[in-house]
Amino acid sequence: MEDIQKELRIRRRILSIYNQREAEFSDKEGWDDYQEMIEDIIMNLASGFDLQQTESKVAEYERTNRLNIISNQARQLRKAAAPAAEATPATNMPAATGPVVGPSAASSYVPAGMMFGARAGARARARAGARARARAGARAGARAGARARAGARARAGARARAGARARAGARARAGARARAWAWARARARADS
Repeated sequence: MEDIQKELRIRRRILSIYNQREAEFSDKEGWDDYQEMIEDIIMNLASGFDLQQTESKVAEYERTNRLNIISNQARQLRKAAAPAAEATPATNMPAATGPVVGPSAASSYVPAGMMFGARAGARARARAGARARARAGARAGARAGARARAGARARAGARARAGARARAGARARAGARARAWAWARARARADS
């Protein structure tokens, strides 16, 4: 039982990192290879085989694909939150302030955040957490965009500086040629 729990923890962790969808692959073979790689990683970690290399492979993948991972996690959270939103009645009835007793109890509307019972509170907290994680993912995406723009500005500045150096070098070479020709003409006049 302990081994199963360990494998489930590992599987949850790895699948939260390796969370690409089949639609992101150009062919079925690529998707199958990706799935097989995930299962190999899970098996290695669960059995303790080649632990350091497998962990470093996971860390490297997570580091290089961080934005895609966050984006896919946010998509999964939105997808998980969608059925809960669809299940909530879309009426404009006021929230109930207490338990409804009598014949109208079956038709009373209670918003999701105001439902009674522990499960309702847990659902509301889960939705709030999902929204917070989605906002964090959006902020991470914005930061990545800012970094990309800053990188583009730096590259443009580097190109401009390289162009200026090239132009300055060309002017210096042209000046040296002009001086050499002037010296040669002066020498020719002096010799004649």
